[in-house]
Amino acid sequence: TVVPGYDVVVDVEKGIGITDDGRGILKPKKVDVVPYHFMDYRIYAARDGTIWLSVNAVSVQLGPLLIWSPNCSESAAISSSAAVTFPTIHGDPAKIQVGLSQNFSTVWNGGINGKNYALFQTDEVGSMNEVLAEINTWPLHQVARLRPLEHDVIPLSEIFRSRGEKPHVAEFADTPSFQAQRYRSRYDMWRRRVRTVGNMTTSEVDIERAHATVEELWFEFSVFTETQHGGACCISVGSQLLGPSSITEYDHVLVGVTHSKVPYRNDANKRRLAPHHHYVSSFYAFEPRPPHRIVAGSGYFFLGF
Repeated sequence: TVVPGYDVVVDVEKGIGITDDGRGILKPKKVDVVPYHFMDYRIYAARDGTIWLSVNAVSVQLGPLLIWSPNCSESAAISSSAAVTFPTIHGDPAKIQVGLSQNFSTVWNGGINGKNYALFQTDEVGSMNEVLAEINTWPLHQVARLRPLEHDVIPLSEIFRSRGEKPHVAEFADTPSFQAQRYRSRYDMWRRRVRTVGNMTTSEVDIERAHATVEELWFEFSVFTETQHGGACCISVGSQLLGPSSITEYDHVLVGVTHSKVPYRNDANKRRLAPHHHYVSSFYAFEPRPPHRIVAGSGYFFLGF
């Protein structure tokens, strides 16, 4: 809910020291320049009242969000506890300010594209000391258990190597001359790897979707990418809505929405038939306990983005 006079737009990238054009940051010699900017912002409210900002970039960045009014009695204490205060683009900073109590750390857990990790909690994991993150949804449902307030500092070479960089480039990443470049704020954020608890759970999806789209039935080739990842997660659906169910032994399931897309194809004829980068979504339901088995899935539908 937007309180009149307290709506605000802030510059997150500038607030953490990213002031360049975001290009050329994965290659020291700037070969195959890769754009890098924050995108796909999500706000996650934990059960204990903590609010987290999740952002897609090279991977997923997590930071504990602070929102406060300079007029409140605790303003001085909150302001002094902020590790980052975001510059205000729109709104009155004398009424409301936004920042982070701890700078961003990075979730390095792989995934199809290394982004869109939906955060959720269960009765078993219910405080922000720990949170569950969906790394992939389909055809493998993979869930990691994170401790987002804790991180380990890892060498840049480990990050570069894991992303398939050439060995000599990966080793160069740890040299003082490379780390002194203007992308330092990014490198520091990447090196803070969010701690995980145990191993990531993986369950293979072995169910049929509830329906197929016309495109899936009409085309002789697979229109959409098989692999999917998060859109939003989760709401709890209990036995009152499930009714007599044979899909799970639990008294409720968790329901989310995932997305796929029409991929780019080298075959020009297929591109004309199915233009790339059209996105589709689907609902899925999974069990609230590890390995979080997916028990139902809808067909695709179009949300208009």
